[in-house]
Amino acid sequence: MKKLLLRKARRKQNRLWWLGGCLLAFPHLPVGGLQDAGHTVIATRCRELRLYSSNIGAYTFLIIKEVMEEMKFVVETDVGLKRTVNEDRVDVFVRDDHRILAIVADGMGGHNAGDVASELAISEFKKYFTTYNPAVIKAKDWLTYTFQSINQSVARHSAMNAGCEGMGTTLIAGLFDKHKGIVAHVGDSRVYQITRKKVNQITRDHSYVNVLIDSGEISEEQAKTHPKKNVLMKAIGTEKTIQPDFYEVEFVSNSYFLFCTDGLSNKLSEEFIQSLLYSDKTLQEKASQLVEEAIRSGGEDNISLVLLSNNDEEV
Repeated sequence: MKKLLLRKARRKQNRLWWLGGCLLAFPHLPVGGLQDAGHTVIATRCRELRLYSSNIGAYTFLIIKEVMEEMKFVVETDVGLKRTVNEDRVDVFVRDDHRILAIVADGMGGHNAGDVASELAISEFKKYFTTYNPAVIKAKDWLTYTFQSINQSVARHSAMNAGCEGMGTTLIAGLFDKHKGIVAHVGDSRVYQITRKKVNQITRDHSYVNVLIDSGEISEEQAKTHPKKNVLMKAIGTEKTIQPDFYEVEFVSNSYFLFCTDGLSNKLSEEFIQSLLYSDKTLQEKASQLVEEAIRSGGEDNISLVLLSNNDEEV
């Protein structure tokens, strides 16, 4: 099995004080908190703002602390058992301003063309991400522009190169800034948010069977075995214009985001995924086992994932 990428992104603590209507930053504040005259303020590892009060001399301070847990991620991809070419492309990019971009693309169409479409989508997204300026353009607008630009690039390459006619790709991009993020989505690759209490499928497939479900012609259970369950209604590069679906997400404490292609989501139950992620394994072991289980369940398709975690666990 090929391990494509393994990286870690660290978040720095941000310690702020509020006094007399002014917000003041004290980066030298001890990690363990502030101690004076028997009053101790403890900063716990959490992904939310905590408000504390402490008396120091003649003043009362309200101390606001945002302590960001370490965000970790692992990327895995495998060609599977039946395919000779891996048409999936997955990657995670981290900028100096700590913004993180997770991308999954599942290529399709034409001999050796699916991998061209997905590779083009990933490389174009990386280029746009390096020049993205959040002070100039909002995240949703930037993602819309990037998806449309990539759609045009894939369609143009398909039209100009023999053997690439009709190629396209699914595309999911998750842009995270601290604990909040926005997901843009086209196709049937998926994003799940997993906590100890539930598994939430964030995205909804742009598939023919979902059209049938919406019209009441088939049930969700029937869709799982429908002969046209892999037929897409929307993909990058197959139309002149594209409009992704958007989902705002938030990284709650002790949770995961799983970005994956249908080679994984078609083979593993949500219950199995949740159980595995909260087992006593490293993040790398969890990602690898997800792929291995999808292969054991048939492995007819390429299998790829990005697994992001804010848990206090070993990579």
